[in-house]
Amino acid sequence: MLEALKKKIKLNTNIKVLIIIAAVNFISSIIVCIFLYNIVRNMKIKEYGSRAHNAAKVVSEFVDIPKILKYRNTLEMDEEYKDSVRLLDKIKSDLDLKYLYIESWDKSAQRFMIYEATEPGDGITDSAYDRILLGQKMPDKDDYADKIISNSDDIDKYKEVNTSYGHTICSYCPLKDENGKNIGLIGADVDIKNVIRKINRIAFIIIIII
Repeated sequence: MLEALKKKIKLNTNIKVLIIIAAVNFISSIIVCIFLYNIVRNMKIKEYGSRAHNAAKVVSEFVDIPKILKYRNTLEMDEEYKDSVRLLDKIKSDLDLKYLYIESWDKSAQRFMIYEATEPGDGITDSAYDRILLGQKMPDKDDYADKIISNSDDIDKYKEVNTSYGHTICSYCPLKDENGKNIGLIGADVDIKNVIRKINRIAFIIIIII
């Protein structure tokens, strides 16, 4: 009877050890999955952030600063303005961006729209032109934009943001006048949902492998 009891205790101990080993392996797998997920997520954020940043830089290279100052001061549209929006519309479509726009600000640092690319496929029809609101105020507080407004040299190449305009990877590029002062910014945004969708596919593969 004593021998049987010893065997039973030994069996129970072995079962407990197996359960502990299985639990440790399970927890380790979860930790590895989270670790790999974060690595892949950061890589994808960097990839899409670089794309947004390059788009903003490309636009900044051919922006006509006197025109920006003109529309900033008058807030009046003309045919040249419409041509500029057509060009932004094409760049936005070619680079698969969610938003592409140029902003400026007043003396109180209140940001407002100068140009905004239209929605894909709209073109510059009368209905699309009506939604291009030159002078439209930006409602959200934006620390990223504030750095450009204050002429800071410490400006990130891109940033993940979640505002009333959506969850995006955003990149700003400052526009400078002849004195080197920032008078506006170019913003290029990539939809974060595209990034998350790709990451989730990769995460699913990782889970299956592990």
